[in-house]
Amino acid sequence: MPNIQSKFLPLVGGANDVPDDLYVIHEDGCNFVRLPIAESEDGRWHTVVDVGLRPVEDAILLVGRQPFSFHEFCYEITLMPLDGGEAISTMDREIARKWLPDGFAPVALEVIGACCRSLLLLLEPDYIYRITFMPEPSEEALEKHHFVTKVMESLGFCVLADGTDPYLRKFWLMGAPGVDLPPHVEEDLSL
Repeated sequence: MPNIQSKFLPLVGGANDVPDDLYVIHEDGCNFVRLPIAESEDGRWHTVVDVGLRPVEDAILLVGRQPFSFHEFCYEITLMPLDGGEAISTMDREIARKWLPDGFAPVALEVIGACCRSLLLLLEPDYIYRITFMPEPSEEALEKHHFVTKVMESLGFCVLADGTDPYLRKFWLMGAPGVDLPPHVEEDLSL
């Protein structure tokens, strides 16, 4: 992890600064949008958000259950050196805060929500699966997940199933407007 002494300055002020025509990057089986949100004062680093949907075919959501196809949603904060060095990504909020201006986490989340909206409108997935990065997340850590749920619900998605997996991570399975769980998945999740 680089030891960055420089402060970070905002490149965006909120969701209104997210362009309507975000470019979707296709890399390593994931479709994502990337947006710079902060820059180090010394001009050596950019902090970017990557918000993505990865198509997953015939995967098993819970151990011992039947296969199911969906898109897995995730986002991460990436520190990009502007000298061409290797980028570092994290889903850990404590690490990410070091790469943001002071008090900027709510703005970053607002931008992530806007990127999520754009990506969902572009890709139109039927099912979205989300899971916490850490097991047994605190209520404070779950706030960002509740926010993302509300963003998706604002587009007509609904929570079809939620719970805790065998590794104690919280999960949500969301469906597009008018989409229900296939019967075999509904049965699996109710066991």
